[in-house]
Amino acid sequence: MSPARPSKLTTLDEAVGWVEPGMHVAFGGFLIHNKPMAYVRALARRRTGGLHLYSCPTASMDADLLVGCGMVAETVLGNVSFDFLGAAPRFVAAVTEGSVEAVLCDEAIVAGGYMATVEGLPYHPLASAGGHDVARRSKLLTPYRSHTGHDLVAVSPLRPDLAVLHVQQADAYGNGRHLGGIWGDELIAKASSRVVLTADEIVDESEIRAHPKATTIPHHLVDAVVHVPWGAHPCASHGRYLYDEAHLRDYLGAAATDDGFSGYLERWVTGNDHAGYLAALGGPEVLGSLEMALPW
Repeated sequence: MSPARPSKLTTLDEAVGWVEPGMHVAFGGFLIHNKPMAYVRALARRRTGGLHLYSCPTASMDADLLVGCGMVAETVLGNVSFDFLGAAPRFVAAVTEGSVEAVLCDEAIVAGGYMATVEGLPYHPLASAGGHDVARRSKLLTPYRSHTGHDLVAVSPLRPDLAVLHVQQADAYGNGRHLGGIWGDELIAKASSRVVLTADEIVDESEIRAHPKATTIPHHLVDAVVHVPWGAHPCASHGRYLYDEAHLRDYLGAAATDDGFSGYLERWVTGNDHAGYLAALGGPEVLGSLEMALPW
């Protein structure tokens, strides 16, 4: 008889405890979609500092909140914004004043760095970065002439110590499902040393086995699974709920000033665990307005 498979389920606090000062941490998702915000808030409560932040390939509130808390030493982020809502105020302020080193890169450079790691190569050739100032100044790139005589750039490998991804469903053994966009989540999972999934719903292994093609992050890439309903809020969780535009606008207004940002942290981050955060939002009556009805 084969031994029972060990469960990878853990608590949010235990998974956040994996982050140590100075660690290289990557968050999945894209702009204001599928961001593991419950994990980010829990990490902000610990104030683990000196972090190197990575995206896959774009960041938003995840990076802005941690930068604003003074926890970030360096960023490798292809884009940091709140999509159509505007710029990331704490990130812009920190880079402007020089308290955070923002490594020059774009989305293709970040993806190329992950590709170099996945391929097991000392670099990944990239053609699209050959004609702009970012390519000429980024410390991640060096000029490269291929054996065919083409002038390219070589992207150094990027290997985060930990990747945190938000999925809509997962089982206890680490199989994750995106019910919408995947973006670069699988790539970053392959490139990172350890992977944590936060999931809105935990499903039985039999459900995973019944629909194997629905698995987007396979169990062998995953080290821990955390059940956090509404774990992406106020960002969207594709196929489950929309982004909370009103909350995001409130954050942007507050984060425009030091005092406003401190007030936001006190109300929504430092004063509440995840259950308290959801209760403060208004519970099911308020959150239900964001839920999505899947067409299948």
